[in-house]
Amino acid sequence: MAEFFRADAEEIEALAAGSPADLTTAVKRAIPEVDSNLPITGVTTLTKHVQASFGQQRSLSAVTACFGFLGLVLACAGLHGIMAYSVARRTNEIGVRTALGVQRSDVLTLVVGRGMHPTIIGVAAGIAAALALTRFLSSLLYVVKPTGVYRGRAGACQSRDRTIG
Repeated sequence: MAEFFRADAEEIEALAAGSPADLTTAVKRAIPEVDSNLPITGVTTLTKHVQASFGQQRSLSAVTACFGFLGLVLACAGLHGIMAYSVARRTNEIGVRTALGVQRSDVLTLVVGRGMHPTIIGVAAGIAAALALTRFLSSLLYVVKPTGVYRGRAGACQSRDRTIG
């Protein structure tokens, strides 16, 4: 059973009660009965149509995610460089401490502790900035919470599948 919503010179939209493939074959058989000169091209479901319309946004978000990952890698490399420089600068001090009988675990705690201090401050500042920016983001988003979880599918396509052709 098909329910036709709109038909104009270029498109027909129909709601499929069952499988969209069954409706597609039925419409392809019915159109030549009305006018045998009408070409039938671009038959697709609403889900595929919506996915295709978001292709540019998905590409842009993938590029943005790649740049974010690159920024994370550069930040980790920078942190590694700072820690290596700090340890190299304090090599004599670490050697003296070891010679005086300080345990290796205590030296490791000293080095890692001094490295974790700026890291913890950076993480706390980043979380605070992200929470503060959610207010700004909520003014840019429509019916989506800035702290919501991305589910990967368009809300309009969850309940029904339409055939557009």
